[in-house]
Amino acid sequence: LVEFMWPALFITLSAWCYCRKPNFIVLGIWIIATASLYFINNSWWAMVTLPLIFLLPSINLDFPRWKYAFYFYYPAHLIVLWLLK
Repeated sequence: LVEFMWPALFITLSAWCYCRKPNFIVLGIWIIATASLYFINNSWWAMVTLPLIFLLPSINLDFPRWKYAFYFYYPAHLIVLWLLK
C-alpha cells in the first residue's frame, strides 16, 4: 500500500549507521534521506519524525507492553487508512 522506494533504504541505513556510531556526517545523510521523501509524497511531514526521534527518549513514559499488539495494530491501521481513502 505504501512505497518509499530508495529513500526508505537510505533512511534505514543512515539511521542504523548513526545509532552504531553517531557523528554529524551520518546525521546529515539521515536528514537528507528523510527530506528526499518530499519528492515522493510532496510533503515535508517526514521531517517531523527526526525531532521526535531525538526528543522522545528524554521523556519517561511507562507503557504496558503487549507481546502481540503489533500484529493487531498494524493490519488494523492499514484497514482504517484504506477505508479513509
